[in-house]
Amino acid sequence: MQVCVIKNTEPKRASLPLTGAFCGLVGYTLKHNLPIEMDEVDAFYPNKSATLVDRNIKVVKQECLENIAAIARKEKHPAADNLRNIKNEIKNAAPEVKTAIAHYAGQIAERVKAAKVVSSTVLDAAIKANRSTSLYVIPGIVLGVAGAFVYNVVGAIKE
Repeated sequence: MQVCVIKNTEPKRASLPLTGAFCGLVGYTLKHNLPIEMDEVDAFYPNKSATLVDRNIKVVKQECLENIAAIARKEKHPAADNLRNIKNEIKNAAPEVKTAIAHYAGQIAERVKAAKVVSSTVLDAAIKANRSTSLYVIPGIVLGVAGAFVYNVVGAIKE
């Protein structure tokens, strides 16, 4: 008994529709995975920049400080004396109280950071969802079909 190797004489061909569909899917995933550019932020929110979140946080902080200052300026307000003397009370407080205040300030800073991350994540997702799907899928399909066509032509030429 003799063993013979059967050689496939048919040339390898890439399926154009399958390759086009696959590359279109790659283009669609690129739509959601490519980083956001400043132009996209400006197009999504006209006359705004990437510092949108920072500006919003600064505005909120400023409003809070202005409200505290307005309360402190009112002589008849019962909390005015407490707000004026709070700095001295913290300086003269026990170390445990100072530690508790520092811990509370740290918690506020963590919450501001978390709010910034959440708002920037939501902004990124909204901008990526607003991107034109056809600008990513159609070039993917065209490049995939063209690449498969070139692969098939080069394979036919080699034989």
